[in-house]
Parts: sequence; structure tokens; C-alpha cells
Amino acid sequence: MKQRVSIYSDTKMPRLVFPLLIGLVILITGVVSSISNKRKRDTEFAYQETRRALSLLTSNFNRGVQKMTYLREFETAKQKIYNY
Repeated sequence: MKQRVSIYSDTKMPRLVFPLLIGLVILITGVVSSISNKRKRDTEFAYQETRRALSLLTSNFNRGVQKMTYLREFETAKQKIYNY
């Protein structure tokens, strides 16, 4: 009778499984870390864009307030002329 040769010999299997498991854990850790870093970068980008948009809004609002102040002074002067 032929003797069956097993690919899972007692000495080779544990030697192959543990490095593969360790490699798999390292790979999964790297993928999770990469996803976390991408989210952090996306969050930082969104924050900077929001700051830029609010800064633009503030500058436009301040210009509008200055124009309204000018119009108020003009209206006051106009009323003084008409009431004189």
C-alpha cells in the first residue's frame, strides 16, 4: 500500500500559520490606520474650507455694514437739508 503524504505535517503547519496570521494582523492594522488617516485629512480639509468660506462671508458682511453706515449718514444729511 501506498502511504499517504499529508501536506499538513506536524512540524510545517504551525510554522506557516503563525507568520501568516501575524502578517494578516499587520495588514489589517495598516488598512485601518490608512482609513483613519484619510478621514482625518478629509475632516481637516472640510474645516479649512469652512473657515475660508466663513472668512469670505464675514468680509462681505463687513463691507455691507460699511455701506449701510454711509447710507445712514447720507439719509441723515438729506433730512437736515430738507428740514432746513
